[in-house]
Amino acid sequence: MSVGTATSWGEVVSRAAAFIACLLGATCASRRTDESNRPAPTATSINSATPTAGGPSSVPASKPQYDVHEWGLVREDKNGTFRITGVAPAHAELIIITKPVLYFRADAPLTLNTVSVAVPGGHVVETWPLAKLGADKNMYQWAGVSVDPTSPCKSSPLPRKIDPPCSVLAPDDECESAGLAAVRTVDSSCVRVGGATEMFLFYRGSTAALTPPLRFVRQADGRVTVANDGDRPIPGRLIRIETNGRQTRTLSAAPPAPNGSVVVGTEFPHEKSVSPFGPAEESPRGRGEPPPQIVTGPGRQDLRVSMREVGMADTEVDAFMKAWDDTLFGVVLRNGMPEAGPVTMFLYYLPEETIAGFANVSFDPAPRSFRRAFAVLTRLPPAP
Repeated sequence: MSVGTATSWGEVVSRAAAFIACLLGATCASRRTDESNRPAPTATSINSATPTAGGPSSVPASKPQYDVHEWGLVREDKNGTFRITGVAPAHAELIIITKPVLYFRADAPLTLNTVSVAVPGGHVVETWPLAKLGADKNMYQWAGVSVDPTSPCKSSPLPRKIDPPCSVLAPDDECESAGLAAVRTVDSSCVRVGGATEMFLFYRGSTAALTPPLRFVRQADGRVTVANDGDRPIPGRLIRIETNGRQTRTLSAAPPAPNGSVVVGTEFPHEKSVSPFGPAEESPRGRGEPPPQIVTGPGRQDLRVSMREVGMADTEVDAFMKAWDDTLFGVVLRNGMPEAGPVTMFLYYLPEETIAGFANVSFDPAPRSFRRAFAVLTRLPPAP
C-alpha cells in the first residue's frame, strides 16, 4: 500500500470517527451556524465547581451534563401559609414573599426524563410550561424535558387569563404565569417541554411547613433585635428596608449566628441608589406622573452581593432584581395611595440546606449541581 493510500485511509477513519462523535452530540454543537445567537456558558455563570450536598450526579461522565440554578422570594399570607410564587405581587399587603424559577445550564443538548416538584405540607398551585399531576397529588411533573444550550430560543406566548393554568385558578387568585417575561435570561439553556419553549421552568405553591429561622422584635428607640432560632448560619447580608411614602432607606448588617442575635440600628446611609431597570431620578416626568421613588443606602448592592454569594450568575441576579426591585424598594401602596407612616421590612436568605423542606425539586437524571437561593421578606407590624 502506498503512502498516499495510507494517508487517504487515515482521513477516512478520522472523518468516520468525527461523524460518529457528531451523531452522539459530542462535537456538532460547536459547528452550528446559529451558535452566535446563544452565548456560551461560562465558568462564572455555571458555578459547576461547586458540588451539591447530595454528592456526585448519576449522569455518566460520557454524557452531556448540566447544572440548575433556582431563585425565589418567600411571602407569608394573612392566614399564615407561605406562598411559593413566580411574579412580584402588588406591594400592598406583603409580609413575606417567594418565587421559584429554575434555570438550566447544559454542556450540550440533552433530554431529561422528568423534573418533579412537590410542596411538603401544601400543594402546587400553578406551573409553566404546564406540568402534569403526578402519582402523588402533591407532586407535579414535567416529562421529556429538552435542554439545549446551542439553539435559538424563541419563547412560547405566555398564557392569558382564559388559558391554563390561569383559567383553572380561583377568581381572586392572580395568575402569575402570565407575567413571567421579566425573569427570562439570555444565557440559560433553552427548555422545551409539552410543546412549549421557555428559558426556565416555573412553579407556584402554598405551604404551612416553613418556619422562618429569624425572629424580629422592635425596640422603643427604633432599633430591631433579630434572633436566629435555627442551627444553621444565614448566608449573605441582612437588609433593613424602611419605606415612607416616596422615600426608601436601606442599610445592611451581618445576620445573627445560629441561636444568636444582633441589634440592627437606624443609622441609614444617605447615598442614593438608582435602579438600572427604571428611569433615572433626573428623567423628565409627564404631566400627572408621580415623582420617582428616592432610594438610599446599600440595599440593592448588598442584595446582589448576597445572591452571588449563594451561587447565582450575574444574569440571574439581574432577572431577580428586574422582577422584584419595585416590590422591595418601591412605594408601598394601600388602596392605590402611598401608605401613611413608615413600613419596615427585612430581607435575608434561607440556608440552602433547608429549602427542600418546603419546596422539593428532583431531576432524572440528576444534575451535576443544583444551587438554590431563596430570600425571605419579613414585614414588621407598625411601631406602637
